[in-house]
Amino acid sequence: MIPDLLVVGAGLAGGLLALEAADRGAKVCIISTAPMATPISYGGVQLAALEQWQRLEKRHGFLG
Repeated sequence: MIPDLLVVGAGLAGGLLALEAADRGAKVCIISTAPMATPISYGGVQLAALEQWQRLEKRHGFLG
């Protein structure tokens, strides 16, 4: 598969970007050294990003 979008980092920003792009039909490839989100991934998250994350979790299930 040749992706339409390559996301480097699967933290909060990279994960949201990848999920949103996939929801819009893009083929996405994520490259990350971390196996999953860590507690620090959520540091400094603004309310709008948190609401977006919660919306995506309702659609896709628990995201970490």
